[in-house]
Amino acid sequence: MKKILLFGLLSCAALAGNAQSANRLATPAKVLAQLERYKDLTKHDATASGSATRSHSEVRPEINRLLVQSADEFAWVAAGRPTREAYLRCIDEGLARLSPYTRTAQDRQVVAEFYLDLMNIVGLETSEGRLNGFVAQVQASR
Repeated sequence: MKKILLFGLLSCAALAGNAQSANRLATPAKVLAQLERYKDLTKHDATASGSATRSHSEVRPEINRLLVQSADEFAWVAAGRPTREAYLRCIDEGLARLSPYTRTAQDRQVVAEFYLDLMNIVGLETSEGRLNGFVAQVQASR
């Protein structure tokens, strides 16, 4: 009887441990270095751009600052215990911050591509429609 109870207890403990780690994402090797490089490219883009239109050049540095902040958040999650939910939360928060600065479909597409790149770096397969909704939001408000 004791063996059966012990086996049941160990089985439950193993299942509980597996359930808690099921949402964790495997972090690709060198993900933090890749995020840092990508963040540096984004910072460089902020200083290199500015020749488009007056309103674009005024807004773009703020967009890039917020994109760099999002890359930092992805790196923070990747350095800890990365989960799909944590990355999706980063996307939600980042898109909410960027929404007032991205009034054109082109700006929203650039932001969506940035997040797709971040997702590829960390191994997140889907944004569960968040990026499509963000890009479509500007078209719906017209």
